[in-house]
Amino acid sequence: MEMWDVSEIKVMAYHDGKKPQRLAISCKSVSHTPIRIKPLMDTSGENIELNKFEDAYVIVKGIDPEHIENIDWEPTHLSFYRPDNKEKPEVHGIKRIERLTEPETVRFVLMFS
Repeated sequence: MEMWDVSEIKVMAYHDGKKPQRLAISCKSVSHTPIRIKPLMDTSGENIELNKFEDAYVIVKGIDPEHIENIDWEPTHLSFYRPDNKEKPEVHGIKRIERLTEPETVRFVLMFS
């Protein structure tokens, strides 16, 4: 899992034929865990296929979850600025957003990545 100290995230929604929607929300850090793959094996130990074991996700800490819960549109993208290398990663394909039991923490579950 990679983790970065950031001061805000931007959530966006891009829907066909509509103007993009955007919202900046302050936070303290962002971490990304890629999709995890688990090989299925037959009784001889041969790999027969690869199956998704766990969805990829982004965890945002230091965020007020109510800012996310009060959005009246469905975010499809998330971006943030990495001051360590001046990059601005953008994550696509938000499947769902979960409020975690850890205070001020939200998980964005991704369709891929």
